[in-house]
Amino acid sequence: MPIKKIEDIEELVIWGLWEINEDIDFLLSNTILSKAESVELDKIHHDKRMKEWLGARLVLKQLHEHLKLPYSGTIKDENKKPFLIKSSNHISLAHCYPYAAAMIHFKHPCGIDIESPKPVLLNLAGKFLSEEELSYIPQELKSLCTAWTAKEVLYKVFGKRNISFKNNLKLNPFTLNSTGQIEGTIHRDDFMKTYKLKYHQLGNHIICMSLK
Repeated sequence: MPIKKIEDIEELVIWGLWEINEDIDFLLSNTILSKAESVELDKIHHDKRMKEWLGARLVLKQLHEHLKLPYSGTIKDENKKPFLIKSSNHISLAHCYPYAAAMIHFKHPCGIDIESPKPVLLNLAGKFLSEEELSYIPQELKSLCTAWTAKEVLYKVFGKRNISFKNNLKLNPFTLNSTGQIEGTIHRDDFMKTYKLKYHQLGNHIICMSLK
């Protein structure tokens, strides 16, 4: 099927969403992979995981076609953060079957994530939320999933390992609606910055992304 959604959020940000109904051969034949990506793909052996991985890169390629920009695939740095080849634009990729998503920011590091609420979040809440956050984020699946997804976005924006979701990433109080914004702060060592995050409920999935 064609791409499900392409949206310009702000002047410097664009994102897209794909609902994966295609087989692996279709995704492979319509995706441009760098040498590094081909090596990474060879290490994936589960069909659903392969479809998600390819789907996210297909969305990224479609965004470049929409913008009429050249596209040569991606490469990852030492922190496993993906970057465009032959471009200084910032990107982020996400997938949670049957959806795959990607975003491009023309100026700043960005993050996008998509998840479905899972009961395990009820047991993990105390591991990724601080005591303060636990006092104002409802202990129910969609709220916890939104919080987890928002923190994943902050993690992707920061782009480095050895960061604590509980201690270094903070979410301000939010009221869960079908779509809304959350303020999130990254604070580690001498780095501290607050970001506006936008989320959508997409059926049984939550998709969240950084705005700036």
